[in-house]
Amino acid sequence: MRSLLRKLRDESGQTMMLVVFAIALTSTLAVTLTDLVTSEAQSSGQVASSDSAYQAAEAGIDSYASKLLDDHLYFLHYVADGESTRVSGSLVTSENQAWTGGITWSYPFGQDNWKPLGNGYAYNLEITGPSGAATQQQQAIQIVSTGCRWDSSLNQCGSAANSARRTIQTLLLPSSVANFQMIANKAIVYGSAATTNGKIYSTGTIQHDGTASGNIYSEVSVSGSVNLISPGPGQPTATIYTPSTNPTIRSVLPDPIDFNSFLTSISDIKGASLAGGVNLDARVGGTPSAYEVVFNPDGTFTAAACTKVGSSDVSEIAPTCGAAQTFTVPSNGAIYADETVIVGGTGAAASTVNGRVTVTSNNNIVIGNNISYQPNTNSVLGLVALNNMIVAYWAPNTLSWQAATIATTGQWTDTCGAFSYQCGTHGTMTFTGSTATNNGGSMSMFTTRVYDYDPNLLWLLPPWFPTVDKPYTVLMQREIAGP
Repeated sequence: MRSLLRKLRDESGQTMMLVVFAIALTSTLAVTLTDLVTSEAQSSGQVASSDSAYQAAEAGIDSYASKLLDDHLYFLHYVADGESTRVSGSLVTSENQAWTGGITWSYPFGQDNWKPLGNGYAYNLEITGPSGAATQQQQAIQIVSTGCRWDSSLNQCGSAANSARRTIQTLLLPSSVANFQMIANKAIVYGSAATTNGKIYSTGTIQHDGTASGNIYSEVSVSGSVNLISPGPGQPTATIYTPSTNPTIRSVLPDPIDFNSFLTSISDIKGASLAGGVNLDARVGGTPSAYEVVFNPDGTFTAAACTKVGSSDVSEIAPTCGAAQTFTVPSNGAIYADETVIVGGTGAAASTVNGRVTVTSNNNIVIGNNISYQPNTNSVLGLVALNNMIVAYWAPNTLSWQAATIATTGQWTDTCGAFSYQCGTHGTMTFTGSTATNNGGSMSMFTTRVYDYDPNLLWLLPPWFPTVDKPYTVLMQREIAGP
């Protein structure tokens, strides 16, 4: 009996110890599980906050890109909502303000401005404008957008315990008609005296017997004895791309360029000229054969009504022009006339453009004299003709002109090409800019022709100028460490 009782006591004690151990283990597990659940919840919350901060940074990029679609030079015109304070020299400009400090600036005060999104998050922007230099990175608009969890009570990003923050760097490359030196909806022919220094594209054939430092793109074929060279030290030699080359044109241009998709709306520019621009028909008046427009270095231009001589076109024989009126280059950049517009002047005065402006004619544009830009002014000239872009016979023997041009339904040419008039009578023509032409063209009035591309047109577009199907290409987007 005693032996049995002793055994029962021993077993009872062991059972009691097991119960105590089980209770202790359960308590320990409960605390551990509570800590684990709390940790997982905190981790999950941090991940969600981090993702939301990233989405806030993306919202900042989307907001700025939408502004660029409305105004290609928004970065030169305004400091955006949520953008850090800009400084250029003695000029200090905070967010949501007009910017007049030029093309370069710094952010010495850091991320001092934020745009709350109303969902507990906010973004900050820092922008770098393009320089127009050689590389694509230098031609792009850089947007650095930082998203953070926002403490509305303190009007700042959250505390250290709740400070989710993500930063995205994006490079947007403008895509425009002006990215090419020449876009033609017809065959193009360059003679042995021609030198082209920008990209050339044609929906038809291209014959090039001169020298080319820019790539040549044809949807059909390229012929001739063109001399392909490098555009500069360290840069690749120009290349020909057609459907039959290796690689083909589709490897670099995924789709053919649809000329009709980017034609400027003449009626839109006419409307803009009547609403803040300069409509020559209304402001100068009369029923002229053409209007003469001469740009001045001080940001003004003169305009006069002109009458042609006999039955000759105004590009063949210089017309007689009346008294000139002076206008300021309009802020919206729109100058329009139903009649032909002569740019450069019929007299000895050359044009120096100071401002961003597009001259549009519902007939022809005639180039009558040298055209240049006032230095250090970010000036650009667009010339849009419903019909032809013609260099006048009475233009200087040595002609230099600069613009982005479009011959909407006609040719980009001279009096030799337009009327077979006085071919080979002039010396050298140097054109710097870009051209889009529906029916091709030629410049055989000049014995030497030099076609230079203006790299500033990669980002500095004339007002009202057409873009291609995708106005901006995302050159790069990545997450980086915050400023």
